[in-house]
Amino acid sequence: MLLAVSVSAKGWMQDNDHSRPAYYQFMVFRLTEDLSLSEEQAERFFPLHRSYQDQKRQIHYKMAMLSKEAYKETGIKTTDLKRYRDEVKKLSLEEIALDTAFYSDLEQFLSAEQIVRFIFFDHHFRDELSRELKDRYGNGAPGKKQRKK
Repeated sequence: MLLAVSVSAKGWMQDNDHSRPAYYQFMVFRLTEDLSLSEEQAERFFPLHRSYQDQKRQIHYKMAMLSKEAYKETGIKTTDLKRYRDEVKKLSLEEIALDTAFYSDLEQFLSAEQIVRFIFFDHHFRDELSRELKDRYGNGAPGKKQRKK
């Protein structure tokens, strides 16, 4: 059944003209596996997830541009501080609202356990990838000398 769900998720990715790197395909596989998504759940989850990820990416892009602007600016005054603080708060609240709405949408077809696993998936997935890379390449990047301890 897991293979069918993975094929379904992969098929959805290919049908939607959104070329994604191998990392994304691996993430889809792991999400499907970790959340124990049925084929029907995967068919509902991944289109919603794609939109959710795109919106989060837009928020993070705005934050990155704001950060770049702030670091280039010199002679920052109290009014600038207020503007930056307000903009960061606005973007943070936007992200919280997006998360809350997405979790609410998931409640329509996922169990509480599946939603909780999704909420913590990114952290767990990144830790797992980091461990795999360290196991594969040691503590340094491939081709780099290891630091002596």
